[in-house]
Amino acid sequence: MKTLLFEALSRLGIPRKFHKVVRRSSVSILMYHGVIKERFTVSDWCLMSVTRFRQQMQYLKEYFEVIQLTDALGYSPKERPAVAITFDDGFRNNFSLAYPILKELKFPATVFIVTNLVDSEDTVWFCRLHEALSSTNLESAVLGGKTYDLRTVTAKELANAELQQSLKQFPQNELTTRMEAIVTALGGNPRKSIPLESPYSMLRRSEIREMVSSGLIEIGAHTMSHAILSRLTDKERRSEISGSIAKVSDMSGAPCRLFAYPNGRLQDFGDLDEAILRENGVVAAVSTVAGPIFSNANPFRLRRYGIGADAGLGEFETTVHNLKWYLSRWKY
Repeated sequence: MKTLLFEALSRLGIPRKFHKVVRRSSVSILMYHGVIKERFTVSDWCLMSVTRFRQQMQYLKEYFEVIQLTDALGYSPKERPAVAITFDDGFRNNFSLAYPILKELKFPATVFIVTNLVDSEDTVWFCRLHEALSSTNLESAVLGGKTYDLRTVTAKELANAELQQSLKQFPQNELTTRMEAIVTALGGNPRKSIPLESPYSMLRRSEIREMVSSGLIEIGAHTMSHAILSRLTDKERRSEISGSIAKVSDMSGAPCRLFAYPNGRLQDFGDLDEAILRENGVVAAVSTVAGPIFSNANPFRLRRYGIGADAGLGEFETTVHNLKWYLSRWKY
C-alpha cells in the first residue's frame, strides 16, 4: 500500500510541490551503501542495482542542487532544493560503479570508510551473512537460537533482515563470533577471502586517492571495525574513533573532517563520542535518524535518509523531498 501511495504521489508531482512550500529551507542528506551491477536474487537493503542508482541520480540532476556534505550546514537553498550524497562502509563498487556516474554528473559526495577493511580481503560482517543465506541449499536451519524457513527467496530475505537486527545488539567481538557460527551452520566459510571482483569487496587505497584527487569525493571515517560505539568501553570507543580518523587522513592525503556513526541510531552513540570527534578535528557527523536538516542543526547529530535497494522512484521522490518523513509523523 505504501508503494502504491508513493507512486501515486509521484505521478501527481506532489513531492516537488510539497518541498517548495513546506521544507524549502532544509537540506536532505542521502545515505547509500553498495552499488551492484545487477540486483541480487536474494536482495539486501544495502546493495542497490546501478540501474536504480543512476535513475535516482538523474532525478537529482533535474530537480536538485547537489552539494558537498561540509557545505550543508547553514546552507540556504536557492532556486532548487539542496541535497548531499553519502555512502557508508567503503565498498569497492563505490569507486567502480557509483563514482563514474557521480563524475559524469559532476556530483560531489562523501564516502565513509571502515578503515580496517581497506586493502583487505575481508568485508563487512553483514555481507558474509547475506552471501551465506543467498547460497545455502538448506530448506531450514536453526540460526541464533531460532528456526528459519529458507525454502523461498522471500523467506531468505526475511531471515537476512531479522538476523542482522538481532546480531547488532551484541558487542563487536561477540557479534563476529555469532555471525561466523551462523554462516558455518548455513554451509559457508565465514573467513574466506573476498575476491576483488566481488560485490562485497572493499576499497583500495589507490582508489580512495583517485576519487579524492577529482575534487568531488571527500572521505570520512566510519570507525576501524564497524563497531557500534555504545556497545564498547570508553577506551574502545576512543580507539575506534581516533584510529579511524588518523587512518582516513593517511589514506586520503587530506584531513578527516567527517564521521558516520555505525548503525547510527540515537542509542548507538553519545556525548563522549562527540567529544572525541571534536578533539580529533572532525567538524560534522551523520546518524541514520531520518529527517531534513536545518541551519540550526547539531553538526554532530545530522539526520540522513537511508536509500535502500527496494526504493522505487516514487518512494525516492517522496523521501528526498521530505514528504515521506512528514507523512510518517502523521502515522500514514
